[in-house]
Amino acid sequence: MVYSGLQPESDFRTPGQGRVEELAALKERALVIDLASRPGGVDMTAAAALGVRVIWALSLPGKVAPVTSGRYIKDTVYHIMEESDL
Repeated sequence: MVYSGLQPESDFRTPGQGRVEELAALKERALVIDLASRPGGVDMTAAAALGVRVIWALSLPGKVAPVTSGRYIKDTVYHIMEESDL
C-alpha cells in the first residue's frame, strides 16, 4: 500500500468526498485508483478538469477477495476503536 501523505483525519471520508485540493496537489502523471464502494471517493469531474488519470475500480477488494478484504476492514475498525478507547 502506498501512503499518500494525507493527514489521518482526512483519510477517513464518506464516499464521494475526494477533495479537489488533494487532486490538484498530485504530481504530473499521477494515477488514482478509486477502490471505494459506490458512489466512489474521487470527484471525477474535478479529476478530469485537472487532467488527473483515475481508474474507477469501485469495490474491487470485495469483488476479488471478499473474505480477506472483510478481515482487513474488521481489523482496521477494531484498531480505530482501540485507539479511540471505545
